[in-house]
Amino acid sequence: MKSTVHLIGTKMSGDFKSYLSQNIYFIRGIAIVLVVIGHVLGGIKEIYGSDIFGLIYLHSFIYTFHMPIFFIASGIAFAAFSNQSITWAEFLQSKLKRLLIPLVCWTPVYFIFRQSLSKPNQITILNIIKAIINSYGIFWFIHALLFATCLSFICLKVFKSKSIYILLSIIIFALSLYLENRIIYYNIFYAFGILLAIYLEKIHSTIEKSPLKLLYPTLALSVAVMLLTNNFLVNNQGFVSRYLVTFINGMIAFLSLYTTIILVETKHVLVPRILYLTKPNFIFLGKISMIIYLFHMYFITVTKIFVSRLFTTTAPSLYFILGSFIGVLGSILIYKLFYKKSKIFRYSLGEGK
Repeated sequence: MKSTVHLIGTKMSGDFKSYLSQNIYFIRGIAIVLVVIGHVLGGIKEIYGSDIFGLIYLHSFIYTFHMPIFFIASGIAFAAFSNQSITWAEFLQSKLKRLLIPLVCWTPVYFIFRQSLSKPNQITILNIIKAIINSYGIFWFIHALLFATCLSFICLKVFKSKSIYILLSIIIFALSLYLENRIIYYNIFYAFGILLAIYLEKIHSTIEKSPLKLLYPTLALSVAVMLLTNNFLVNNQGFVSRYLVTFINGMIAFLSLYTTIILVETKHVLVPRILYLTKPNFIFLGKISMIIYLFHMYFITVTKIFVSRLFTTTAPSLYFILGSFIGVLGSILIYKLFYKKSKIFRYSLGEGK
């Protein structure tokens, strides 16, 4: 068996790599739950407008860091588990299977579903093709991930230098703010993940050895900084200000979440203990995060229609609770019903074997 040669010379012990793999799934599990909650809160904002119980503020806060967490985790996974021996053909085949097939298979379904609720006369073959090309709805994520993975592979394969890729990512980050383009903007988090992977084992060891009396104030301060940064958006709703806030909060959120995961392993204080007990569940959600991402909006939308039509005064809180649970549980049901039973379904998700 060939030994793995990492694209950017990321050296990790075997035990840490195994541990990291589980933690990446753990992080993705937490992040995908935040995505579902964020979209539920977006529905409340759309229907009711005014801030009810602080839910719209929570919506804007979650949106400053939930997607950056995904891209940073993906960058770390790329750096830790990819190898230099992969050919251009193998890379393109991988991207075709993992990202392009889900994009082509599920964008039309989502487009038809959303348009049938509002503008059924716009459901045409041409508009479906445009939806695929123009990153319709939630599918901007796949476009952004395609850009980041392709750019990183090309730079590291051709130049064999992480420095060139990081420098180019900084330039593209500045360009994305100027062009107001979120597809290329999110590459900066993928690049941060690749850079972070080099030092992650040392960072992990340092956090693990740090006293709790230092870690808890640091986490509290991190949350406070994120909240204060988010408050900057109250009077600054432009693209640049919004995405600068996302840049700051995304980095802080990932490092804080990773620190919390290390605390989970200590198991001797309340909050980490609760997370420790639910860790297997979040790891499971992380492993099926693509399914949840692709299907949660159907369940959320149907729940929103049901609640808004049948209830009045209790609708916002009821929709928040039901939408969040049904968005996740409905996606799990899809997984249970089709994933193991249908090879075509697995292929449509980019996971066919």
